Amino acid sequence: CFLDMVQSSDGVDSLYGGIYSFNALSLNAPPSGKNAGNIPWDSNAGQGAPFAKSLIVPWSFNFYVSRAYFLNLEGQVVIVSPDLMPTDSIIFDGYDGIQYKVKKIMLRSGFLDPMTQDFEVVDFDLDSQTSRGALPLSTDERFFFGDTAPNPAVGAQLLALIVSKTDYAQPPVTYDFVVTNVTSKPDFGDFYAVQNPDADTYLDLFIVSQRPLYDLTGNEGAKVKVLGEIDTTIIAMEKIHDFGTTVSVYSGKYQLTTAGTFGFQFNGRDQNGIDLDQVLRTITVGLAKPTVATEMALPDGLGQIKVPAHAVNADRWMVGGSFKMTNSVSVARVPNLPMSVQPVSDVIFTSNAAFKLNRAATLTLALSDDQLNNPEPLGIYLTIDGAWQYIGGKVDRNARTISVNTNYLGRYVVASGQHGNIYDTKIVPETYELSQNYPNPFNPSTTISFGLPEDGTVSLKVYDIRGHEVITLVQDHFTAGSYQLTWNAVDSRHTPVASGVYFYAIDSENFRQVKKMVLAK
Repeated sequence: CFLDMVQSSDGVDSLYGGIYSFNALSLNAPPSGKNAGNIPWDSNAGQGAPFAKSLIVPWSFNFYVSRAYFLNLEGQVVIVSPDLMPTDSIIFDGYDGIQYKVKKIMLRSGFLDPMTQDFEVVDFDLDSQTSRGALPLSTDERFFFGDTAPNPAVGAQLLALIVSKTDYAQPPVTYDFVVTNVTSKPDFGDFYAVQNPDADTYLDLFIVSQRPLYDLTGNEGAKVKVLGEIDTTIIAMEKIHDFGTTVSVYSGKYQLTTAGTFGFQFNGRDQNGIDLDQVLRTITVGLAKPTVATEMALPDGLGQIKVPAHAVNADRWMVGGSFKMTNSVSVARVPNLPMSVQPVSDVIFTSNAAFKLNRAATLTLALSDDQLNNPEPLGIYLTIDGAWQYIGGKVDRNARTISVNTNYLGRYVVASGQHGNIYDTKIVPETYELSQNYPNPFNPSTTISFGLPEDGTVSLKVYDIRGHEVITLVQDHFTAGSYQLTWNAVDSRHTPVASGVYFYAIDSENFRQVKKMVLAK
């Protein structure tokens, strides 16, 4: 069915003698064979804006009708479109590059009543490139949508939109156009990058939005731009969950291959064509190694963490960043703090979940003027087993920092108030211990465990069967606790050693012990 909305009805300078002009269209009944579509405006019933329409063939037109209200048998007014207010604007957003003509009609007649001549017709002014335009719902004081005065039986009960596709473009695979009255940004749209708890070489990326997100071609989804120190990567985010009708979550993954500082930039658009505020998150990435100390600065001047040598048994990626303590989204949800304290910082993380270290790391966090001037004592809390635990904290007013030694990578927060006892994160042996290596025999590596009942300097060395020193695994000061070291069957020059019998010996101020192990290649 063809409708030329720019023709005149006299047929002098029009195609087909003007018989398909808008002025020639009778409004006393629907066009032959063309039923009007219904556009409800009721989000509480799951029928709120935006409304996407598809499968519009070239050179055709469609009617869409919205009811403001109807009168029931008792003569009472029943509101049908509670989301559409007379002060709203109607936005038409057509598929980019496709030409449309759109008219708004306001009628003072009931949905089932015969159409009358008491109506208003106004054209949309659409952008020629984007096919987007807006029109106030009320453009004439006589035709306020939903106006029931003085007699509801003759109020402006109906809104009709006539949409014509005025070119040869076939229907897109997504949708032809969207109609909406939503003009405000979503209440929230945010981005999170958290370390995968099972594979520390990957970041799990999450976008959390109040509304579903779409690209310019109408496909649902989003993208995140990863700004590395050398290159830029685009990550496609796929929808993973709908939390009712209030939250949409999209996810993606990014593999860590190098330490450094990374920016994650998110730009999103909802189906109403409204751009969300840009979100830029900065994280730092460090790699803790078994044999060397590692220092990682936290982004945005938050502070730093120092991990000593022999704190990890194998290479371990660390990811530093922060997010708001008040966030309630499941991908970044944190437990409540004890009632006696209040958070004075965002959640600061060096790992997504608590990761136990063999030796304590030093966490130092920067403090602001407001934090330093807080009358209540400050302390650092760590999440362990789903709860915040107080781990201490020493404030240095000159350096404007608070620091603590911690046996965990994880999530931290600075809080003020009455803290109680410090959570003991390590089990201190009652006596000195040197455990049998495991596995034994081994190839290519084995783990050696030892325990200290008190602080002290410890050396752990490996000898061959002739008593010659092969390698010093560690010689350092340790606090009381239990530790593990890994020997990869190499000597002090990192040269692989031969199969055979070896001995490992621990030496401290008050303890010395030797055990045998077998390398079987």
